[in-house]
Amino acid sequence: MTRVLAVDVGTSAVKVALVDDGDVVAAAEESYLLSSPHPGWAEQDPEDWWAATRRAAAAVAGSVGCGPGSIGVDAVAVTGQMQDLVCVDASGAATRPAILYSDVRATVEHAALVSDLGPAWDTAIGAAPDPSHVAAKWRWLTTHEPDVAERTRRVLFGAAGFVVMRLTGVAACDPSTAATTGLYDVDAGRWWPPVVERLGVPLPSLVAATDVAGEVSAAGAAALGVAVGTPVVHANGDAAATTIGVCGLALERPYAYLGSSGWVAASTAVPRRTAGVIVLPGLGPDSWMAAAQMSVAGAALDWAREQLLGGAAIADLEAMAASTCAAAEGVLFVPYLDGARGVPEATGMLVGARRATTTATIAAAVVEGLAHAVRDLLGQVAPGSDELVVCGGASRSPALRQAIADVTGCLVTPVAVEHAAVLGAVTAAHVALGVDTVTIQPVGAPTAPDTVRRSIHDHIASIFDALVPTMSPLLTSLAESSRARGEPIV
Repeated sequence: MTRVLAVDVGTSAVKVALVDDGDVVAAAEESYLLSSPHPGWAEQDPEDWWAATRRAAAAVAGSVGCGPGSIGVDAVAVTGQMQDLVCVDASGAATRPAILYSDVRATVEHAALVSDLGPAWDTAIGAAPDPSHVAAKWRWLTTHEPDVAERTRRVLFGAAGFVVMRLTGVAACDPSTAATTGLYDVDAGRWWPPVVERLGVPLPSLVAATDVAGEVSAAGAAALGVAVGTPVVHANGDAAATTIGVCGLALERPYAYLGSSGWVAASTAVPRRTAGVIVLPGLGPDSWMAAAQMSVAGAALDWAREQLLGGAAIADLEAMAASTCAAAEGVLFVPYLDGARGVPEATGMLVGARRATTTATIAAAVVEGLAHAVRDLLGQVAPGSDELVVCGGASRSPALRQAIADVTGCLVTPVAVEHAAVLGAVTAAHVALGVDTVTIQPVGAPTAPDTVRRSIHDHIASIFDALVPTMSPLLTSLAESSRARGEPIV
């Protein structure tokens, strides 16, 4: 039996799970806060990640009857949010709150880097860069907080890296997380010299997700309750780990993760270079991920409930959305509340509303808009697919699954996301240890498209896709007007 303690450091909480041969024996979650001190900013205290990890590990130990410091495992595997800027000093303490993947404050710095580096940058990193890249965030830091940059001795690029460092003392980064930074040459498998040298970033070491990054130190053992010397694997970042957890080692099986944010991804045998698609290394030279992100997924449903529907309960939103087809009434919703990839000025838009438009139609429009966003990403990642696996909290909604089926024409099958990233991290540890891997199984019946609604959505898909490009000049003007008043919208 192979026993792994898996840690998944997410945006809202950390999950720690004890996994025996792919079976989750016990799991615990501990939450923490996200701070948005200015529009477009997203920050967290890395110490909150570590404190929550310790609490969750203690809860897991207690649930299986282990005393303090007595969780016996073959390895610790850590995954978590990627594309963060985590700055630490010589002692390993954070020099400022982490700037998260969803933070887009560095628009000016990003534009300067695009001008300096040219199209070679896109080619090297495998995707068109945008202000959410860590490269732009580091430039912002050196410009606006030079004292913090001066105290920073190492940067980490995800929450997993910070936990791994606390466990082992090693500043490490796996290739999939590195590929989200704007600093990594995907084809060469190393940091890209032109941008690294230009920015002077104090980089972590690159360690494969299937290699041991380090061993648990005495301090790490005391904090987490595992033995000194236990191997620690810096598994793939959360998007890649979830892909592996959901799809195992299968290729060309697309899925949509629909949490607060989301993505559509598939494993591929070779890098898939398509506009809007992020190329992420997988578990080996013949394992890659093609992923396209959405900054807002389930969060759009929460926003609509609270701001458009008078605080409606989830069940009420579900019932309203299932009761009608907004597209049939000429009402569309664009769910890009936090911008779209490559278009930071994009916003949410409710189009076609009239005085006769009901709350049910608005609820349906929001759900259908999210489904169209999934369709757009699916077309980039795996065009022509007729099946789609869905997971994440928002995927529990039957109305959303039906809308995705109607909009994409796919058979939509839910899987349990509860442990997807955890099992992806465990898979990386299993490969490192040379043991068999595991895959999550479906948890519900597939949802087939409704023929009538499928026809409606197929007709309006091009209209949905044209809304942001058509409105882009006006949205840019709105953002510039706000910035001129000292109230940036990014």
